[in-house]
Amino acid sequence: MKSEKNMKNLILPAFRKGCAALKHLSIKTQFLISMAFLLIFMTFLCVFTNRSIYKTYMANTNMYTTGSISEFEEHIASIQASITNLCMQFQYNNTFADIFEVDSYRKLTSSDYEKMLESITSSIMVNSYITDISLVNDLLHWSDIYKEEELTDMYLQMQDKNGVYCFGLTSGSLYNASVKPHLTFGYNINYRTRTIGSIFISVDVSNAFFTPSKDTFYILHDPIRGSIAPINCTNSSSGSIISQVWEKQPDSHLSGQDAGKNSRFTITTSKFWIQTAFLPSLNCYMTGAVALEELNYQMRQNIARILVIVFLCILFLLLFWLLITRSFINPFRKLSETIIYIRKEKIRKIKAPLAIDGCREIVDTSREFEDMINSIHDLNTEIMEKSHALYEAEIQRKISELSYLRSQINPHFIYNSLELIRASATEHNMTEISDTALAIGKILRYSVKGEDFVTLQNELDITSSYLKIQHARFHQRFDFIINAPVEQERLYVMKMLIQPLVENSVFHGIEPKQGHSIIIISASLTGKDLSICIRDNGIGIPADRLLSIKKALDSKIYDTSQHIGLINVHARIRLQYGSPYGVTVDSTEGDGTVVTLLMPSIYENTIPHILPDSDN
Repeated sequence: MKSEKNMKNLILPAFRKGCAALKHLSIKTQFLISMAFLLIFMTFLCVFTNRSIYKTYMANTNMYTTGSISEFEEHIASIQASITNLCMQFQYNNTFADIFEVDSYRKLTSSDYEKMLESITSSIMVNSYITDISLVNDLLHWSDIYKEEELTDMYLQMQDKNGVYCFGLTSGSLYNASVKPHLTFGYNINYRTRTIGSIFISVDVSNAFFTPSKDTFYILHDPIRGSIAPINCTNSSSGSIISQVWEKQPDSHLSGQDAGKNSRFTITTSKFWIQTAFLPSLNCYMTGAVALEELNYQMRQNIARILVIVFLCILFLLLFWLLITRSFINPFRKLSETIIYIRKEKIRKIKAPLAIDGCREIVDTSREFEDMINSIHDLNTEIMEKSHALYEAEIQRKISELSYLRSQINPHFIYNSLELIRASATEHNMTEISDTALAIGKILRYSVKGEDFVTLQNELDITSSYLKIQHARFHQRFDFIINAPVEQERLYVMKMLIQPLVENSVFHGIEPKQGHSIIIISASLTGKDLSICIRDNGIGIPADRLLSIKKALDSKIYDTSQHIGLINVHARIRLQYGSPYGVTVDSTEGDGTVVTLLMPSIYENTIPHILPDSDN
C-alpha cells in the first residue's frame, strides 16, 4: 500500500508539471505532441483489432469449409451405396442376363428391348440424378451419351475390376454430351462364374448431391482428364477457381495412390477460401470454394473487442479535448469576449492590460490586440485633425467649381435658340429644319434630366427623335421601324440604353453601305425578362472584329477605349442586374448586325434604388 501511495505521489505532481509546461507551448507544438500520441495509440488499436479479426476470420472460414467438405463426402458415400444397390438389382435381373447372353442381334426380340428399356427408364426415374445407363459387351453397345469406341474402351478397363468401379469424370461425345462431364460408375454382370457384360451408370453431378448454400461453390475436377464438373456454379467461375488451385498447387494433377501426399490442401485467394480434397472412391478431386465476403457474420464475436477499442478511443479523445480546451479554446473565448465588450461599449483606448492566460500565441495575440487598439486611437485622433483641414480645402474647391459652372452657357439659352430656329423654319415652310430642331431639343432636354430610370416609351421616343435627325442628314437613305409591347408606358429601363446602339448601327452599318437600308427596333417580354433587339441590314462586322467584341463583352474588366457605346451599355446592365443580363452581338459580314439587350422587366413599383454619385 505504501509503495502504491508513494508511486501515486510521484506520478501526480510529475503529470501536473508536464501539463503545465505543455500548456504554455505553441499551438503547433501542442498539436504535434498530441497527434503523435494519438497516432501511436491508434496504430496499436488498429494492429490489435486487425490481428483479432484475422484470426477469427481464418478460424471460422477453415471450420466452415472443412464441415462443407465432410458433408459433401457423406453425400458421395450415400450416392455410391445407392448405385451399388442398383447394380446388384441389375445383376439379378434376368432381362439383362438374357440380353448379354445372345450372340447375335437377330436373336433379340422386341420384347427383350422393351423389358430392358423399362428397367433402365424406371431406374432413371427413381434416381433423378442418373442421366444414362449404358450396356456393353463384345456384341452389345447401348448408350445415349457414349459412342461405341468409348464404351469399348471403358469395357476393357472393367475386365479385372470387382464390384462398383468409379471412372471419375468422363465426357461422352454422342449428341454433344461431352459439353457436360458426368461421374461414371461401372459394374460387371456375371453369369455362371463368368463376366457376360458391363453396366455403366452416368451421374449428373449438379443433381446428384444435396442442394448447397449459394455462397459456397462445389466443384469436382479430374486433372488427368482435364474435366471440371461444377455443381452449383457456372462453367466460367468453376474454371477460374480450379485454375487457381492448379496454379498454387501444381501437384494437384496427381491421382490414385500418388495423390495420398496431397489428399487435402487449402489455398486462399482474394475472393475465395478454397479447400481441395482427393476422393479415392471417385478417383478425382472435390473442391469447396467459400466466398469470403459472405463470412462476415462470423465476426460478431469481435463486437465486444471493438466496443472496448471504441471506448478507449473516446476516452483518449476526451483527454485530448480537455487539453485543447484549457490551452486554446478557453483563452481564445476570453479574448473573443473581450473584443465583443470593447466593440459594444465603444472603448477607444485600453488603459489596463488584458489578463489572458493560455498558449504562447494567444498571449502574444492579446498583447498585439491591446497595442493595436491603442494605436488605432492615436491614429484616429491624427486623422480627425487632418480630415478637418482637408474638409475646409474641399469646400473651397467646390465653391470654385460652382462658380465655373455658373459661368457656362445656360441650357435654357440653347433651348430658346432651337425654338427660335424651329419657329423661323415653320414660318418659311421648311418642315425638315423644323422637325430637326424639335428632335435636337427633345434629345437635349432628355439627356440633362436627372432621372436614372425612364419608361420604355420615353426611351423609344428619344431614339425615334435621334433617327429622324439622322434620316434627314443622310437624305432618307434608310428607313426605321419601331415595334414595342403594349406595356411600354409601364415598363421602365435605364436611361440612354438604346440610342448609343442605334448610333453604332447608323455610323458603322448604314453609312458605309451603298443604297437603301433599314433599321428595326423591337421590344418583347419573355417571362420576367425584357428583350430589346436592334437589327440593321448594313455592311456587318468582320469575323475577327466580331470575335474581339465578344471577348470584350465576356471580360470582367470593361475596356471602353473601343466600342465605347456598346461596352458602356453592357457594363451598365451587367453591373446593375448581374449575369446573364447584358448585350449580345451577332453579325455576318455583308448581311447586317443584330444587337440584343436582355434585362429584367421593371415596373414603377420595382425600380431599383440607385445610389447618387459621390462626386455630386
